[in-house]
Amino acid sequence: MLKQYSNSALLNLIFIIVPISVLYSLVLSFSSQGNFYLNSEKVINTTLSITVCIITIAIQFTFQGGKKFQLPSVNVVDILVGTWTIYLTVGVAYFDIIHNEKFYTFSLAILFYFLARIIIPSCRKIRYQGILNRALILLSLLQIIIVLLQYLGYLPVFDDNFKVTGTFKNPAPLALFLCAIFPVSLSALLFSNDNSLKTISIINVISTASVLFVTQNRASLITVLLISLIMIFYRYQFANKLRNIGRRTYLIVLPLSLTLVVALFYYLIKYKVASSDGRLLIWKISTDIISRNPFFGTGYGSFKLNYTRWQVAYFEKYPQFLNEKYLSDLRVRDIAGYVKISYNEYLEMILEQGIIGFLIFVIILSIVILRYIKINKGNETLGYFFSIISILITGLFSYPFYSLPTLFLFTLLLAIVIANSDYKEIKLNRLLSISIVLLLVGVAIFLCFRAFHMRKDQINLLKAETLLFNNDPIKAEIIFEKLADSQSGNPDYLLNYGKCLYLNRKLAKAKHIFIAALSLDYNPMVHINLGNLYKEEGNIDKSDFFYRKAILINPSHLYPKYLLFKLYYDNNLEDESRKIATEIINSKIKVRTSLSEEILKEVNRYLRSPRN
Repeated sequence: MLKQYSNSALLNLIFIIVPISVLYSLVLSFSSQGNFYLNSEKVINTTLSITVCIITIAIQFTFQGGKKFQLPSVNVVDILVGTWTIYLTVGVAYFDIIHNEKFYTFSLAILFYFLARIIIPSCRKIRYQGILNRALILLSLLQIIIVLLQYLGYLPVFDDNFKVTGTFKNPAPLALFLCAIFPVSLSALLFSNDNSLKTISIINVISTASVLFVTQNRASLITVLLISLIMIFYRYQFANKLRNIGRRTYLIVLPLSLTLVVALFYYLIKYKVASSDGRLLIWKISTDIISRNPFFGTGYGSFKLNYTRWQVAYFEKYPQFLNEKYLSDLRVRDIAGYVKISYNEYLEMILEQGIIGFLIFVIILSIVILRYIKINKGNETLGYFFSIISILITGLFSYPFYSLPTLFLFTLLLAIVIANSDYKEIKLNRLLSISIVLLLVGVAIFLCFRAFHMRKDQINLLKAETLLFNNDPIKAEIIFEKLADSQSGNPDYLLNYGKCLYLNRKLAKAKHIFIAALSLDYNPMVHINLGNLYKEEGNIDKSDFFYRKAILINPSHLYPKYLLFKLYYDNNLEDESRKIATEIINSKIKVRTSLSEEILKEVNRYLRSPRN
């Protein structure tokens, strides 16, 4: 009896707990690592988490035996997801950017999708939705408790520029994640008969709304408002009731409702108008790049690698554009900066994947959404469906797919919704099932070795950076040199290695490393270091070139302008010195720091008493 139970309910319970554990790992174990962009630490933990899922399937295969084990049938969505993956892989190979972290993480997310598609059908003997609902809501509440303790000063934040961050580095991905779980809570509140689930749901709904106001993330606030209205309208069938109250009343209520939504949307845009201007600038530059590569794009992951380069090229071609304005009184030169994300997932998709890749993505979502609406069997997965919609809405104004916990939550919920929809299926035979499981085990072994190797390199890299920070560049160089083969595609490594070589007076090699870093990331700090290096060599023209590039990347920053001023001043170029000094004094500063104050004082003294 016990054996029979362990091979059914208990074993299936393990299979649904594993993806939940992976989600917890993705959120709590590495969401606080590094900044909110993709980095090595996050990729390592993601790799290990995916490996856990693969091992789970291997355990399932072992317990159930090869004869009983059967992979779920493949449907049209699975085939389209596979086609989309192949298309993107060909694209990054063609553009020679296959070794970028965004593509590697996308590959892991797709693998996680297919693993979830294998695991979920095995859990139908238990009501895993109740387990998953509670797990997600408790995870959201855990983040909210951390936020509360940070707000009260009992826990540190991960960035001193913000009051709260949760376990994340920035409040934006925190808000995106809470917003993604919000529909699960609201669905339980509106449709569930489980009183214990409804209790924690109402706590989470109220707490999430409060935290989103604290984070001031407009994309999440807009999404929560829209999703709440849609779900309440669906629950109480307001659309049918409005039709029955008479045409005249209907024609009055509808325009008033739309006006209210538009007014609120406009208020949220104007609330942080400088941020809105920044997004409009990014979208304008991105649209210009799309017009050059409309069908096939520039390769998955190319935005992060190349956007700053494209922006600088645009400013050089149209220098008058720097003085244009959008919604605020700020000029483009006051809002432009060093950017790695587009703040619009769909615009970035078109840019990187072209119209073809974007259409495949749209077709996949259209099939899933329309099929779910058509065959909706009840409310068990309704919260997951609206969570998917919630993530898609935030993608219009933010970066949910750059926030790895949100990306993998989207992947898991998509797999669940598909598994609970009726699709025409292509059955896989037992031999193919066994072959795929063995292939997955091989992939798991490969990923384990890769993850541990990456972890070892990460530890050594951190040690080298610590030595560099503590003014011991000689010892740091030894470690940097050992990491040259494995980290040659890491722009952050190249930047710090170049700094180390510069401090050790190996100028020629430092120059080579900095130039290699520029080919991967158009970082203003690399330009500044090259400007310093050429200044030391006495090459004024080259130094001027790189300082000006750094200025075009961050036109509102004073430091690159100050370095250019010092270049002219030290070389007795009085007219140029005075011109750049005047520009520094007239600059609008986003954030005043002790460094900016010192620069302004020194430049002001010069303008008052210039050299004869």
